Amino acid sequence: MKQKATSMMRNLQVYKGIFREEAVAYKNKQQSISPVSVPSTHVAFVVCAIICLLIIFIMMTLKYTERVSVTGVTIPLKGVATVNAASGGVISNLNVHHGDYVHKDQALFSINSVMKDSSGIQYTEIGIGLLNKEKKALEKELSSKYKSTKEQLLILDKELNKRRESLVILERTLLLTENEIRREKPFYDKIIKLHPGGAVSDMEVNNIARNHFNLAIQAENYKKNINEEEQSILLLLN
Repeated sequence: MKQKATSMMRNLQVYKGIFREEAVAYKNKQQSISPVSVPSTHVAFVVCAIICLLIIFIMMTLKYTERVSVTGVTIPLKGVATVNAASGGVISNLNVHHGDYVHKDQALFSINSVMKDSSGIQYTEIGIGLLNKEKKALEKELSSKYKSTKEQLLILDKELNKRRESLVILERTLLLTENEIRREKPFYDKIIKLHPGGAVSDMEVNNIARNHFNLAIQAENYKKNINEEEQSILLLLN
């Protein structure tokens, strides 16, 4: 029995030694393994969000060039595109003018399409704003023409009044000249009768005759001027 107990003790010590060696080996193996870091999911999400925001910011701030194909004439450094209307009608609102810069998808003008009323008569609907603009432009033009015509009429009235005053003066002068001729005629006739008898000299007869002749010439000139003034007045009235 004693030998058996001794044998069991020896076996137990052997087993303890084996277990101790395995424990020491496992401990050394654990110490020799380097630790592996596992990234946190929260940190990865934050990094992805920052990258997305940077991409969006770059797309919004940086300019890019879009390549498109247009129909029309192309000149160096500038492309000229012809814009074709999608439907027929009347242009009512023109939003751009020659030389303006336009953007893509910008509304350039409005077109009022051709429509039909209840009776089937075809008509074109024109915007009220366009009619008002045309009306104002026409009123402005008519007002300008009216002012110009009124000024011309005032000038013609002044000229007509001057001609009438001149005509009145000529008529009065003619009347005075004719009265003077009538007054001088008896004296002239008397001188002519006395001249053959020698009562009046030739010089006096010549002076009186010359004076009478000049008065007659003046009267004819006044009549001619009166006729010319009357014709000019008629032209002004017409």
